[in-house]
Formats: sequence, structure tokens, C-alpha cells
Amino acid sequence: MDAATELPPEILPEYQDFLTRIADRVNSGAILADLPNWLVRNTKLRGKPWSFKDHEFQIAIARDQSPQKAVKKCSQMGLTELEIRLCLAYCRVSNGRALMYVLPYNKLATKIAKSRFDPVIEGSTSLSNSLTPGANSADFKRIGDSLLYITGAETVTSAISAPIDRIIVDERDFCRERVLGILNSRMRHADNPMRDDFSTPTIGNFGISAAYEKSDQKRYTVKCLHCNKVQAPSFIDQVVIPGYDKPFKELEKEDFTFHRYEFEKSYVRCIRCGKELDTSFPIAQQRQWIAAFPGRAVSGYAVKPYDLYKYNQTPKILLQYSDYSNQQDYFNFVLGEELDTKENKVDDSVVAKCFTGMQTESADDCYVGIDVGKTLHIFILVPLTGKKKVIRIEKIRIGDGPFKQQIVALLKPYNFRRLIIDAGPDISLPPALIAEYGPERVQACTYVKGKVGSLTFYEVGDTEETIGTVKAARTKGFDHMVKQINHEQYEFCRGVHEKEVRFHMQQIARKEEYNEEGEKVPRWVKLDSDDHYFHACFYAHLAAEIDEGMFLAADEVAPVSITGVSVGAANHNPLASSEMKQAMAMFGVSTARRR
Repeated sequence: MDAATELPPEILPEYQDFLTRIADRVNSGAILADLPNWLVRNTKLRGKPWSFKDHEFQIAIARDQSPQKAVKKCSQMGLTELEIRLCLAYCRVSNGRALMYVLPYNKLATKIAKSRFDPVIEGSTSLSNSLTPGANSADFKRIGDSLLYITGAETVTSAISAPIDRIIVDERDFCRERVLGILNSRMRHADNPMRDDFSTPTIGNFGISAAYEKSDQKRYTVKCLHCNKVQAPSFIDQVVIPGYDKPFKELEKEDFTFHRYEFEKSYVRCIRCGKELDTSFPIAQQRQWIAAFPGRAVSGYAVKPYDLYKYNQTPKILLQYSDYSNQQDYFNFVLGEELDTKENKVDDSVVAKCFTGMQTESADDCYVGIDVGKTLHIFILVPLTGKKKVIRIEKIRIGDGPFKQQIVALLKPYNFRRLIIDAGPDISLPPALIAEYGPERVQACTYVKGKVGSLTFYEVGDTEETIGTVKAARTKGFDHMVKQINHEQYEFCRGVHEKEVRFHMQQIARKEEYNEEGEKVPRWVKLDSDDHYFHACFYAHLAAEIDEGMFLAADEVAPVSITGVSVGAANHNPLASSEMKQAMAMFGVSTARRR
């Protein structure tokens, strides 16, 4: 009996499920290769058999059992419902496997388990009969011989120690990357590990967008009924709004009040003949998934709103614009497109224009920022009226001599007022520089985090325990610096490091993710490569802000203390540790409070 064979009706009901389970076990390999058929035969939606009608684009995704899968999607495409069913089907037909379904935070995981997983199980005889009653909770289910964990990704404690064969991540871009990395390590001993990522995109070169870029990049193409041109349409480039002739990205909410723009007659045009593709979108025979880079290890799918055309006609897609408070949310959730803005990333075109002056070999009243690593990255700037001018960009390598001696030699011509250096990972360098220049001129910086609005930009240590330190509110501080850069309030000196500086500035971006309370909070995240010059620039920026007092304008809130704010997972001051005190004592630095 193969997996697709229906049982004869004369078989008694009490034996049908038993025989079906035997058939599923015997044919598990074949079923995994054709999960869409299993879902149709064994699960229901609102009391009716599950169907892919009008959702034909989902069939290839459901059938794909690649080791790595990345699905970049817009919202309201039925993909969460599909993911849940695939997750349960995998557990049902696999023998002795462990699967983990991951959501951005635990409260959401519990809600999804009760409102989405449980109804699917209850509506399926095959699933409900294979569910172990004593092992059925919101975060754990035993289905046959397989185990299913449902968890959130907001804390490291979510990374359970159980070995896992497959992980499905729902809304990857809103999960904490560090936790996902730890969860991924749970598959080290799996024979055939599998990782499926589904998510709406947020910013470029991050999360699901970065994963899709490394994949075979499949698109659900359409063949034009008018000229037979097969294409993967770009809504942004191919949408036509009669009466509107500006680029789509310049569209604003106010434009929807202008009667001369005929949104109700909008359509997506063919790139060859210019006629409407909208008549082709709903015809399944005109659609197919085509990979841009066949053979790549990661199987990637980019799902667009018009792939489910029954509910997403072009005028409806456009009219949703007014439902969103900002352009990025509309691009992410409605169009399924990442979007970099001046609020979430340094604008490279602005930075390119701001490289105007030449390097200055000496200066008074300047500020220094040093990012510490195997190589030191250094910014020196001077504040001008309404601007900050970077006069020296430098890199120091350990192979050229001890860091302290190189820094002292570099700074000899510069009568700097304040130097901010990364507090780690080299905990011996900050006290060495403090001993050289004094704690009034040099501080080691520690990033802190907290709820939005609860922190000031910085707090300079002035007690016996905190002398020679500064705490900087990471998100708020980065917001402030990036805003100044993107509004052309920075000038950069030209030189050999220009290309690398621009590259580093692009490797960090602002996104939203969920915290332990299930609240969405902003956070600046590192992307794919080095971002050292970004941090060096920030430390110099911070040094200038401390002395110039430019951060709190008249219309901003008054400063409040940020003492005791968590750094990572615990209260921590690197310079207050016993190791650091020993290092400071070695260099003759007093920790007594200065008066």
C-alpha cells in the first residue's frame, strides 16, 4: 500500500487509522517528498479538507525538503498556516525525529501553540490519534515517535539542550540572532539536519534577506498572456498608476487624496509589451517557480503579494499604503521587500559626498575614538559650528609594535581634549592610556541597553568605582550619530581608508526585535562583515558630545541617571572588576574620586 492509496471503505473505522499509520511509517520517505498530498488527505481548515486552490505557489515550498530553506515573504499569504501543518506532518511521518518551531518570543509561541497548532491536530484524525496525551503542552508535543518543541527566541534560556533534527524559524528577522545561533548548535549531531527560515524582510543584507541572497533565489514567475514573456515582476518598478508619473518610492499618503491619480485602475505592466500582467497572475498554468542560481545549497523563495492574486489585486496592494504609519512597514509587510532608510542605516551616498577634506597632521581641541580588537581603528575629529570634521582616520596593527606606544606616537601632534576607547576585549589598554593621559581625558566605554526612553545618551563615571569610564546608551547614541551623518553634519578626510570606512558604515543597521516581555524594541545589529570604523566614529562622536553638550537640545528630555543599567545579561563595569583594578594599579592609576 503506497502513501497515496485510499483505504477501502469496507475496512472498519477502528482499523483504518492503524493501517494508515503503518502505511505512513512504511512510506515516510515518499510522503516527505510529497507533503502537499499528505496535507490535503489528512488535515482540515474550518472543517473542510485542506486545499491549495488559489494558493498554488505554496505547493513547491511544501514539497521542498532541502537541508536549508529561506522563504522571504510578505504578510497574509497563508504561510504561517502552511509552516505549522508542515511541522506537524514532518513529526507525524518521521520516525524518532525532534523538531523545534521557533517564534520571536515565548508568549507568542504559547499563543500560536494553542490557537494554531492545537486546532490543526484536533481536526486531523491521523495527528490526534498519534498524539501522546501525557506529552501535550503549549511548548512540547510528542507525535508518534517524534518530538516537537515550540519556543521563543528572545532569551538564551530558550536554547534548550535537547538535540534537534530540524528547526523551523517563523519571522526570523524579529528573532534575536544570537539565540538562533545557539539553537542551530542543537543540530550538530543530527544525521540530516534541516533549517527552514520564513520571515518578512526588514533591512538589506540581514536576516531573511541575507539568507535569500545566498540562495538559489527562486521567484514565482508569470508568463504574459499578451506576448508570452516569462518574468519575475518587480512591483516597485512595474506598477502603473494612471496619472502618477513619479518613482514609486516617492509615493506619499497625501497622494491618495488626489483624484487625478487613478489608483483603482492601477496594474503591473509587462516588461516586454507594456500590457497588464494582472490578467495572467491568477492563472496557475501561467505561473512557475524559477531559480536565478540553480544548484546553490540554500533553497530560497521570494513570495510577493500578487502570488496570491485572489486577495491581492494591484489596486488593493496600493491602497494598503495608507494603513501603515511608515514606508518601511509597508515595504516589508505588504510588498515583501527590505528597505534601508536614513533612520535605520548610514546612507552611503551621503557619506560619499562628505569625504571632502584632506587629513590634518596636527590639531588642538580635538576628540579621539578608538575601537579595540586585533587591529585598532581610530577616528580623530574636531567640532565645527553645526558639524563634526574628521581630520584623521587610522589603523594600528599589533605587528607594528605595542598598541600603547603606537597610540602615544600617533597622538603626539594632537592636543586632544577627550579620548574614548572600547572597554574590551583588551582590558589592559584602557588603564595604560588612562595612566598616560589621566582619567579626565581618557574613558573606557561600555555600551548599555534598556527600554526606549529610559536612558540618556551617556553617563561619565565620577565615583571611586567608575572613574575613567563612560556608559553609552547604544541604541539612542547610534540613532543620534547616524542622524547627524545622514543630515550631512559630518565631514570626512580623504585617504587610503575611505573605501573601508564606507564599507564598515554599511555593516550595521537598526531593526526591531522582541524582548523578554514580548515588546518590540529597536536595536542596532551587525550585518555580515566588519563594522570597526563605525564604532571608532561613535567613540569620537561620544567624546565630542560629552564636552560640547550638544546632545540634549532644549526640546529633549532632561538627563536621568543610567547607573546600574544592564550590560548584556548582568550589571557590569569592566573597570570595576578585580582584574581591571589590578591592571590600573600596575599603571599607577588611582581609583579615588577626583574632587
